[in-house]
Amino acid sequence: MYWSDWGSNPKIERAGMDGNSRKVIIDRNKTNITWPNGLAIDYYNDRLFWVDAKHHLLASCDFNGENINIVVMHSDVLRHPYDVVVFQDEVFWSDWQEPALRSVNKFTGEYQDDFERYLGLSIPVGIAVWQNSTQPLGNCSFELCLFHRYGLIMLLKLQMVTL
Repeated sequence: MYWSDWGSNPKIERAGMDGNSRKVIIDRNKTNITWPNGLAIDYYNDRLFWVDAKHHLLASCDFNGENINIVVMHSDVLRHPYDVVVFQDEVFWSDWQEPALRSVNKFTGEYQDDFERYLGLSIPVGIAVWQNSTQPLGNCSFELCLFHRYGLIMLLKLQMVTL
């Protein structure tokens, strides 16, 4: 399992599912990591992708935190990235600064798609992808679903609860 930490020493760590073999794989010794928000695993290419909202960054590394690749680093493209998901050759992310879902090619960083026009005023928080050939589509009654090429992108809306 992988997780990110925003604390005084921001980092991305990994451990076995039993909690053993804990290891820091990305920290300030390797990158200028500050606000690592979303993480996504690309099992087909053995890469871990993450977004850093402070540095407007989408990057990846191998599962050991080596071979770091900056996919995109630009404040006009990644304003405040929150969650990230990998699907085929694309990386998608949600953005807290604007109601947007964007994607780039995971190898080149070339801009692919902008789903802003479908979101209205909802700010997407969590995103997930379901592939038609391996998973049933399910019911989209309470989330916003976007069909994209061969898969379904599910956006979880931010809901504020007052106690």
